[in-house]
Amino acid sequence: MSLPLRAWVKTIHNDMVETWEAPQHYDLYVPAITWHARFAYDKEEDRPLQ
Repeated sequence: MSLPLRAWVKTIHNDMVETWEAPQHYDLYVPAITWHARFAYDKEEDRPLQ
């Protein structure tokens, strides 16, 4: 592997390790049933109104 490519791979690896070990925020996933507003769509083509 050439030196520039090796440096690039090492940088990407280090960034991934840092992200995996020390995330800047946490995501909360909440399962939910949602309904969209049917009145906002055309009856004929079932697309959003413009």
